[in-house]
Amino acid sequence: MGKKLNTILSVGRFNGHNDVKKFKVLIRTFKEGIKRNVLPDWNLILAGSMLPTDASYLTSLKREAKGIPISFYPNCSFSTLVELYAKSKIYWHAAGFEETKPEYMEHFGISTVEAMASGCIPVVFADGGQPEIVSERKNGFLFRTTEELLTKTVEASKRSPKFVRSVLERSKDFSEKRFTDAFDTLLSSL
Repeated sequence: MGKKLNTILSVGRFNGHNDVKKFKVLIRTFKEGIKRNVLPDWNLILAGSMLPTDASYLTSLKREAKGIPISFYPNCSFSTLVELYAKSKIYWHAAGFEETKPEYMEHFGISTVEAMASGCIPVVFADGGQPEIVSERKNGFLFRTTEELLTKTVEASKRSPKFVRSVLERSKDFSEKRFTDAFDTLLSSL
């Protein structure tokens, strides 16, 4: 693992339909953190795939982020994404925030596991599949409000290397080997 920077990363498709990954919520929350001076010298990176039909959505996100340290990586390569995970200290995921329909929740959250495997401390929305991955204050943080997102991000920024090791260990529970071993055990029991 390389040198971690004061960077928060969020990964998801740039999809303007209902702002599914809640990038606007993340931008506004980050902006509030800058305004309150609780995230001094931090930056936010939003990365993910994007269809040509979502270009106006990305433009609206950039307009919302004007004047604050936010970078956008639409359709970045896999190697760039790996570099972003490697340098980021914290991972934000807000899909499902303020939603009532299950289809707008994050059902699993592979990007959360990828971030954890890179040593990023997750601060993720406390619904859908995320609580199945993250245990509060054991290997990450769960939030329900933007105020909690900010407060828990500040808390995450102060966590020790021992805490980061627990994040890394938890990510191993979702490895391909772990899955195939469990599947083999299941088949053997039938």
